[in-house]
Amino acid sequence: MSDNRAASPRIRRVEEGTRFHAQTDWIVAALILGAAAASVLYPVLYLNVRFVFDPDSPDFNPAVLVSVFLGVFGLKYLISAVRGTMRGRRFGQAVMEMDGETVAPGETLKGVVRVPADLAPLGDYEIRLQCVQQTRSTSTSTNLKDYIRGEQTLRVNAQAANPREGIPFAFMIPTDAMTTANSDLMTEGSVRWILEVKAPLKGLDFYAIFGVEVRARR
Repeated sequence: MSDNRAASPRIRRVEEGTRFHAQTDWIVAALILGAAAASVLYPVLYLNVRFVFDPDSPDFNPAVLVSVFLGVFGLKYLISAVRGTMRGRRFGQAVMEMDGETVAPGETLKGVVRVPADLAPLGDYEIRLQCVQQTRSTSTSTNLKDYIRGEQTLRVNAQAANPREGIPFAFMIPTDAMTTANSDLMTEGSVRWILEVKAPLKGLDFYAIFGVEVRARR
C-alpha cells in the first residue's frame, strides 16, 4: 500500500513583510525627521542664524530649503510607517502557503494567502506577482533603483474566498524568467520576486506583501 502523504507536495509558509517594512519606515522617518530638526535647531541655537523664508528678502538663504525637503521626505516615511502599523494591528499576520519550497521557471506558483482577521472586501482581491531587478538607471549613476521585469495580475472574487481558509492563487512562471539566486545580496542586477495582495475595505484597505523564491532546478 502506497503512502499518499509522501507524495503530497511540501508546503512552505512565508510571513508577510508589511510589518518589517513598517518597522523600517519608522526608523528611516525618525532619522530623516531628526536630521531635519537638527538642521534648524543647530544653526538657530548655536550659530544664531535666522531663517528667512521670503525669497525676496536679502537675508534669504537657500539652505533653509534643505530642512523643508528633509521634513517632507521624512513625513512620507512617517505616513507609510503609521499605515503599516495600523494594518498589522487590524489584520494580524497574514501568511502565504505555497506548494513547494521554491518554484522554477516554467512551473506554476500555486498556493493560498491566509489572513487571521475577518475581511469584508468591497471588491475583488487583487493578487499581483512581480519580478523586480535592482540596477542603475544610467551607466554613470551610483544609485540603485528597482525595475519591474515581469508582472502578472489575478483577481479573486471576494465572495468565493474565505481569508481565514485561504485566498487561492496560481501563476505560471515564464520559462525565461529571471531567478532569485542572489536576492539576499541586493547588489546591482539582483532579482527578487514579490507577491502582493490587495483588497478594498471600508477605511483602511487590506495589503500584504510576500517574497517568493524562483530558482532553477538542479
